[in-house]
Order: sequence, then C-alpha cells, then structure tokens
Amino acid sequence: MQPEHLVLCGVLRPIHRQRAKIHRLDVSGSLPNVQLRISDIRRALVTNVQDVLTDLLEIAAYVYCADGTVRRGGSKMSQLGKDWRRRFRFVIPVRLPNFWSSILISTLLVDALSFLSDDFYFFEFEQLRDPQGFQRYLDLDGAEARGFRADEVVLFSGGLDSLAGAVAELGGDTGRIALVSHGSAPKIASHQSYLVEALSARFGNNRIFHVPVWVYKHEAIGKEFTQRSRSFLYAALGFVVARIFGLPRLRFFENGVVSLNLPIVSHELGARASRTTHPQVISGFTKLFSAVAGISFTVENPFLWKTKSEIVKSMAHHGCAELICHTVSCTRVREMTVAQTHCGVCSQCLDRRFAVLAAGLASYDPGVLYRLDPLIGDVPRGDSRTLAEAYVRSASDIERMNDLAFFGRFGEAGRAVRFLSEGANEAGRKIFELYKRHASEVCAVIDDAIRSNASALRAHALPGSCLLVLALPKRGDVDAFVRSKPFKDPAELEYEGELNEARSRIEIRIAFDDDNKAVTLWSGEQLGGASYSLLNSLRPGYDNAKRAGLAPENYPFVDGRKLADQLNIEEPTLRRRISRLRRRLDKCSIASGYGPLSPDAVIENEPPGWVSIEPGGVGAGSLRAPSPPRGHISEKVRSQLSKTRQDFKHVGSAAGHNFRLPGPYRFRTLSGINPRSATRLLAPWRAQWSSVMSVRHLNQNQLAERWNISPRTLERWRWPEATATMGQDIRRPMRRAY
Repeated sequence: MQPEHLVLCGVLRPIHRQRAKIHRLDVSGSLPNVQLRISDIRRALVTNVQDVLTDLLEIAAYVYCADGTVRRGGSKMSQLGKDWRRRFRFVIPVRLPNFWSSILISTLLVDALSFLSDDFYFFEFEQLRDPQGFQRYLDLDGAEARGFRADEVVLFSGGLDSLAGAVAELGGDTGRIALVSHGSAPKIASHQSYLVEALSARFGNNRIFHVPVWVYKHEAIGKEFTQRSRSFLYAALGFVVARIFGLPRLRFFENGVVSLNLPIVSHELGARASRTTHPQVISGFTKLFSAVAGISFTVENPFLWKTKSEIVKSMAHHGCAELICHTVSCTRVREMTVAQTHCGVCSQCLDRRFAVLAAGLASYDPGVLYRLDPLIGDVPRGDSRTLAEAYVRSASDIERMNDLAFFGRFGEAGRAVRFLSEGANEAGRKIFELYKRHASEVCAVIDDAIRSNASALRAHALPGSCLLVLALPKRGDVDAFVRSKPFKDPAELEYEGELNEARSRIEIRIAFDDDNKAVTLWSGEQLGGASYSLLNSLRPGYDNAKRAGLAPENYPFVDGRKLADQLNIEEPTLRRRISRLRRRLDKCSIASGYGPLSPDAVIENEPPGWVSIEPGGVGAGSLRAPSPPRGHISEKVRSQLSKTRQDFKHVGSAAGHNFRLPGPYRFRTLSGINPRSATRLLAPWRAQWSSVMSVRHLNQNQLAERWNISPRTLERWRWPEATATMGQDIRRPMRRAY
C-alpha cells in the first residue's frame, strides 16, 4: 500500500498521522507558499462573489500545488501502476465546511479528481478562521475603467487548439468572449498576451476580455512535473469566471484525438495517457460544477470530433494562419527558448507538426521553432524514441483496421462512450471515423516526407533514429515488405473459423420408426431400446419449437430430473445413457467418413453459467449451479474448472440439469416401413455435406446473460493473460461476436 501524503492547507495546529508524510501548503497565511492572483477583473463584478466559489478556487489551487509537490514513483507502470499512483489526504479550512463535507459534493470531487490524475484522494474540511473575501486575490491595476459583458467563457492556454477555438468563437458572429488563461510560467504568459493582442487587433478590442490567472508554488516545494490535476485548476478558474459573468457554461477547445487519448503504447495505462479533456473528465466537471452552482452548468468541448489538422485548417479559413507560429504546444516548457519554442519529441510537438504539415501550412510553422526536427531529427534513446515510433506505427495500423479490430485493440474507447450524449453506436462510429481520419493524415505526411527524402534514405544520410527511418520496416524483416492484410478482430477470426467448421459438418438426419420402437440414423444404422426411449422423450419439445418457428438456440430444455422420472430411471443412469448414446453416434459419424461429432450435436445440455467444486472431490455428482458470484475467480478454481471440463467432455457435459434436441437437423416418423426401406429413404442424405448449420451471433452482453454471469467476468475469461498483467485496466471491446 502506498504511503499516505497528508497535505495540511493553511492549518497551523499540529496534526500527526501514523506512516503519513506531511506537506504544508498555505495560500493566505502570513508566509504563503502558494500564490493565487487574478488580473483584470473589475471590482464591481466581484463584490458579491459567493463563498462557495472562493472555496472552490482555493481547493483547486491546493490540489494543483500538492500534485506538483509529491513525486510519483517513476515513469514506468510497474506493479499495475502501484508506484505511479499516490494517496493524498487533504485537510482544508473552508468557509462552508458542511457543504464541502456533504456526501454528494465530496463524492463528485473525489470522482472527478481520481480519474483525472489516477491518484487516491481523501478530503477533510474545517471551518476557516478569519475568512477573507475574493478581492484579496485580485490584481486591479488598470481594470477599473473597463466594462465588459461576456457571451462565452473560453479556456485559453495559448496552444493551437485553444487559439483555434477563440478564432472560431470570434469569427462566427458578433459575440464577445472572456479568455481565461493560467499563467503557469512567464514564458507561456508572454505568448498568451501576444495572441490576445493579435486577436483584439483583428476582431476588435471590445469583443475580447482576457483574464490571466496566476497559480504557482515556491520552487523549494516543486518536485513533480506531470501535473495531471492542472485541468481541474484550469476548469475551476473558468467556472468561477463564468459564474462571475452569470453564464451557465464553459468551453474547452481540444481536438478529439488528444481528448480521447487512447494509449498507443502498451505501458500507457491509467493516467499515463493524459486525460485532460477526456469525456469522463468533462462529465465529472459538469456534475461537480452544477452541484456547486446549484444550477445546470455545462462544460463543453466543441472540437471533440475534429482532428488537429482539421482545426488548423479552420484557422486558415478565418485568415489567422500567421498566428500559428506564435502558439506554444510543447509540454517541456522548462527547455523552451525564445528562438526554439518546441522540443520536437514530446507527444504535443508530434501532434502539432503532423497536423500543420497535413493541413499544407508548413510555411506558417517554420522548422527552426523546433529544437529537433520531428521527422528527420536524431530522436534520443528512451521514452521519446518509443513514443515517436509508436505514434507512426499505430497510425499505420489504424489506417488498415476495421471497426472490430480497432475496438479490440483500443478497448479504452469503451470508457469514453458511456459519457457521450450520442449513444453507444453513434459514439463508437464517430470515434472510429475520427481516428481513421487522423491515421490517414499522419500516414500521408510520412509518405510525403519519404518521397521528399528518398535520396537521403537510399544513401543512409539520415540519422538511424529519425522518425522516417523508424517508420520503415526493419532490415531482415522480409514479411514487413509484403502487402499487409487488413486487421481483424480476434472474435471475428474465431467466428470465421467456427463458420468454416460448421459448413464442413454433416447435417444430422434421424428417422423415428414408432411401430418398431427404433431410430434410423443417417448412416443406415438403427438404434432401439434405451436410445430410442431417450430420443423419443426429447422429441415433443423439438416438434413444438419447430412448429412455433423458434430459432434453434431458443428451443426449450427438458429438466434432467423430469426426464429421468419420465424414463423411470435415476439421474446417474440418465447421464450414463446419454454418454453411451453420444459415443455411439460419434463412432457412427466416423465410420461414415464425416469425422467426430461434438458432444452436443444431437443431445445438448444447457451450459451452467457458473459451477462450483464441492470439497468432496471432482465428479459428476459434485457439480452444481449456484447463483453467480461476483469478482475475481482464483487461479486454483480456474485450473480446476478447466480440468473438469476436459474430464467431462462426454460424461460431464451431461451433468447439467437440462437437456434438449438442439437442431438444426431433420427427422421423420416412419410407420409401417421396414428398416431396409428406411435406409433407402435416408441414402440421398448420407452423401451430402451440409452448410446449412444455423449460426447465431451473440454479443458479449447476450452471451453473459445466457451464461448468467456479468460481462466483466466474461471479459476476464476471454483475456486471462491480460487480466493477470493489467488488472482493471483491461481492454473492453465495444462489440464482440460469438
């Protein structure tokens, strides 16, 4: 279990907790180590700011600074991310402790933060002594003379997507917008100010109101740079400004590929793949802010279904392409210089460069802005090289995938679908089409770059670790030069194999001779006595279901106890009879040249959803069907179940409680016809190989319902190796066929 980090926020009294590391943060004390400043807000606007909004702003600032204070265990997701995830317990004095301690608000707060940063959160709220108003955080220099009423509040980071969002809002109509920026570093703040001035000059100074907010901690306590909780601080700032202006919504602008951020490399589990504007995060913010405001408040991302290249093209459409070079997308702000604003190897730099090149606007994003050229630069060994290679390889793979293969590989998409308003099918289609468009754009850029650098590639003049070389097949990998087939989902391949097997199977035909109490098989062999009685007892249910037009999978089962009573025998005797009949039918099929039959080919027993092993040992009498348990099935039980299924391939498969004639096969009643005539009647059928076996697809939910287990349990059965290594971050495909 990870050690708990006790974060005391403005708390002066001593607090001791066993095995807890104590961190002290203060935003309003005599020696504050967290700074919060809001610029250019008129005093008239904030005279009646609710205490709950001030509390929220301080809570967000404390969470953000604590996130940057406590280091994660490392860059690798070892032990299912145990070292990556941290345990925070915050003690925060607030103006409304009863409100923040309520079950609803505390649950919404923890849920939103836990998914966003992939950490564990616990909050204790106390009454704030000597509370100060919202005005203490304001920097009012030059702001008193300004009057402004915003129609929209837009979060403005100074990156490509947020600039394109501001341009889209200003270019659409005559509306006015408030741009809320988080000044995390002076290097970024200067670019934000320049872009705001450029937009004001183009669209009018009276349509734009910039609200820069500064939240930072002293360098002495800064240790962690992932800062996954920054999105919460950013959204809280925007929410407070939106409520100051009386607006019921807030807008993020982020392209859909970054928002969904499906992991392109295997070690990117959990929040290792950033969730800044993930649909679940947006939904969590919407619920929390609505509860805090007491009204229906909406957090939106209008760019969710757009690729970054499409967003860049929209900027050019509004005549703002020349501003591209002044935006900053790089995540490595500390390495930024005046001349080179981008590192060229982080994920944001790769996205930016490929988007601009795909949009045909390379002249507006000069290569000199990048410390290392994303395409032909020597990518350093380590995570940067792994990311660059995976970025191109995943795009190449996605370009050839169908929808089943895509969702089979990126099961994480299923999480996003639940939080989208379009519905599962429509949302799934849009996600697939979004990534297909993005993959096509990336591949087109790589193809153009290979053509442009063909001579250098041939002469081995490019660095061996540049992206163009990494994108090419490895030497000696002959198969890589063969045209690849489209990707298929494992379930689809499994279905095709089963379908081919079904087409090669014999169509079973049986004739009942009621006068002689015998059954004539497709091979001409006759069965009488106990075999006839058994099959004849199952025949009425089969006849009724067929006349009713039911599908074979809906044919009724006969309870095993009732069937035994009908035949006037005990259940163990019934199971032995079924086993003997199955072996005899199997031998008959092999002798006829058709190969072995499956155990359920003629008499099918209903598969129990769960079986449990009695302590007395494994045997036909020790199998029962209890109510399905939930949760993890131990390896010992899983191994025993697997062994039991093999041991009872014939006998054990009859140990279920219910039986039926499954079909589809044909039989006729022969009255007054001697066996030789019956053999001649069935002879034409024996020469035929049938392809009319009825096969029905079951999706994952239907199969789980049929087996009386949960879909999550079925997923663990399908991917046992992934379950053992990945825990709950297991792939969950949206659609499976069985």
